[in-house]
Amino acid sequence: MKSIDSVLDSVLKDITPTSQELELIQDITEQLGKLLKKKASELDIKYTKMESQGSTGIKQTQLKNNYDINYFIGLDYDLYKHKYDVLTKNKLKKESKHDFLALCNKWIIPALKNTPFKKPELLYAEHPYVSVTYEFEAKLIKIDIVLYFDLSLEYIQENGPITAVDRSPWHGRFIRDNLTPEQKNDVRLLKQFFKANHSYGDKSALGRGGFIGYSSELLIYHFKTLEGVFINFNSLEKTPLDYYGRPLKDLRKIIHFENDALLIIDPIDKNRNVASAISKRAYRYCNRKIQELLENFFFRTNGTC
Repeated sequence: MKSIDSVLDSVLKDITPTSQELELIQDITEQLGKLLKKKASELDIKYTKMESQGSTGIKQTQLKNNYDINYFIGLDYDLYKHKYDVLTKNKLKKESKHDFLALCNKWIIPALKNTPFKKPELLYAEHPYVSVTYEFEAKLIKIDIVLYFDLSLEYIQENGPITAVDRSPWHGRFIRDNLTPEQKNDVRLLKQFFKANHSYGDKSALGRGGFIGYSSELLIYHFKTLEGVFINFNSLEKTPLDYYGRPLKDLRKIIHFENDALLIIDPIDKNRNVASAISKRAYRYCNRKIQELLENFFFRTNGTC
């Protein structure tokens, strides 16, 4: 008869990245940084910082065998502000897109020519970025290299981001600074739970969207532990998780929040609901599975099954 703790410990061992995985990712990002910095110096291109973001980067909440890397390069907005300030919002989007495209073509793609970073591809919907692959022992590791405006947290909270990705580095810093190693392991367990129930990611089989990594991280942030998330999960439809402390009735008055199934407000941007793409169907399916788990594990008198 296994206790819930022993079951979770066993799962965690299976889903936690090995030290070799972490060292490989670190080595790849260091190689990439050296190439990009060298080319920037040759071209006299100014940037503020380069760092690996996302779960495999400064968050360190990835699951085992997830090698995908998001490498972010910050640009000083003050160098662009003089020409953007006079533009309408739509024209600013077009102009910034043009500037990012130019840097991708002039700097990032040439910097990776004849290197281990293969098949650089320029991709974009609204925001241009470069995607490359790195081969290691028959593994093809995907790396997205993303330019963004390095805005202060105060600027984003007061004015919003210039581009959609300007918030992302602050997401990484928030998780890095506010979750303990134990809580990051709980994030891994929660992600694995959503994956096992076909409700993880933006292509969830159970609706228009599932629970993404950042929403999983914020659930652990708000409820402290995996057990805390599970115990409170049933009330999420009626209980918003708002870093800014606003009640549900006030949040529902915000037009782009009024039809969202769940409300998990971004601590970096009070006008963004991290859970906006999570479908009601995905939530309710996961909630049913969680209630079954609570009945079978957490509410037994001796804590075992």
